[in-house]
Amino acid sequence: MNRITRSIALAGVVGSLALVACDRTDSPRVDTDTDTDATATSARTTADPSARGSQTTAVNQSNASEHMDITASIRRAVMEDDALSTTAKNATIVTDNTGTVTLRGDVRSQAEKDAIASKAAAVVGAERVVNHLVVNP
Repeated sequence: MNRITRSIALAGVVGSLALVACDRTDSPRVDTDTDTDATATSARTTADPSARGSQTTAVNQSNASEHMDITASIRRAVMEDDALSTTAKNATIVTDNTGTVTLRGDVRSQAEKDAIASKAAAVVGAERVVNHLVVNP
């Protein structure tokens, strides 16, 4: 029995050493992310909008409660509109730190694009809505 206990203990020590050797931090790590979407990659790599040009994305959503309330209000109006397709309801709505609302994503028709823009304009005014929705039937 003593021999079995020693064998198990030795196996545990050898296994632990193997795990420690595999977890070396001095070797370079290889990024295995295969996402080739440049927009998604740039959004993950930086929160600086100037690094991506003038493109406003969800990363630019202001955390100020008044701006979050604007976004939530527009989102609620969009979700309550049964005439909008699921695609339109999935549009991105971003209120930046200036209170400007940017709309992005696909919609099924010009009518959906106009309806979402109208809902945003009703909350913040048409001059503060940037409509980048794309009609994609």
